[in-house]
Amino acid sequence: MRVGTDLDNPSVHGFRMTAFDTPSDVPADRLRQRCRLLASLNHKNASQQKVNAATALCRFQERAAENVTGSEARRAFDLEQEPAVLRERYGRHPLGQNLHMARRLIEAGVRMVSVTAWAGTPPGEQFSNVQTWDMHGNGAGLGSIFGKGAYGLGWALPHVDKAVSALLEDLGARGLLDSTLVVLVGEFGRTPRISNAGRDHWPSCYSALLAGGGIQGGIVYGASDKIGAYVKDRPVSPEDFGATLFHALGVPCGTRLGADGFTRPASMGQPILELFGS
Repeated sequence: MRVGTDLDNPSVHGFRMTAFDTPSDVPADRLRQRCRLLASLNHKNASQQKVNAATALCRFQERAAENVTGSEARRAFDLEQEPAVLRERYGRHPLGQNLHMARRLIEAGVRMVSVTAWAGTPPGEQFSNVQTWDMHGNGAGLGSIFGKGAYGLGWALPHVDKAVSALLEDLGARGLLDSTLVVLVGEFGRTPRISNAGRDHWPSCYSALLAGGGIQGGIVYGASDKIGAYVKDRPVSPEDFGATLFHALGVPCGTRLGADGFTRPASMGQPILELFGS
């Protein structure tokens, strides 16, 4: 479920999460009546086996209906419940407020939250692309990767530093960091020499940040060569990176993804155990 859009995000004054809004002709009472009717149809004239299957499905249907008709889920998305000083600590930009909302969702029991690392549009600049982390060479038409425009590191990196550090501090203060794995990573890096010709995608070497979930703080694993072109020391494959995430979540890499036992395992890699405390 996507929360907000490019220009309608939690950093905008008066933002309201609308994904739980029902159609105008289906108010909450009418929706509840539909749910009761559906439950009765699921159980009427059904065999016991079908009743058991329907009951399992109904639990999810009921939880979905509670999200739409109740107030608890809506409160988790309401940043107005947060102290202004904490909102400022995260930063009043899309990344900061998205991460702040992510903490509220984790605290409310959401199992996984994905946040797009877009730092917003600098003052005086018009929004012109998409809500994403998207730095390129000048040839891509988004301005200099080293500049202070919306897609320049001079603008984006200070916002990332502020917002991510606020998230880690906030999770730690609430006793949630040990049970929450924070992952900051993309799918590729940029060429070691930035050109003006094009997109400069570079999958040979890039970085990731892990915190919480049993990860030791303050360590660096692996290294690139002196220009960041290739891995020089202790390379981590995507498979091993995925296995490390599963390990932090308590999922053995050999876990089969399907009940039949014949599907592929959760990961074909090996976790990097050096990242975890004793």
